[in-house]
Amino acid sequence: MNTVEVLSCTERIDPLEVIDGASLIRRLVSSRRPAAARETVREAACVDNPPLTLYGAFRQGVADYAAHRANPYRGGSRFWVLWEEGRLEAETSGR
Repeated sequence: MNTVEVLSCTERIDPLEVIDGASLIRRLVSSRRPAAARETVREAACVDNPPLTLYGAFRQGVADYAAHRANPYRGGSRFWVLWEEGRLEAETSGR
């Protein structure tokens, strides 16, 4: 993980340069399409706003298996692999 060294406490911080995590999450969630508007199986597009956690991709794989949706992530990405793990877990556990 990267570290940041504070050089001076007297420097002014421009509020436009500060990332507000709560508003970022709200924007990501609000920009997602509703489930009814998603593509059909095997026509899923790559996800522009993937889950914020790797576990979220795994849980999405479990949910997508039950809904018969294809893997929406780019092949070879960590999200793609974890989505597949979730799908396999759901498939083998009979969910």
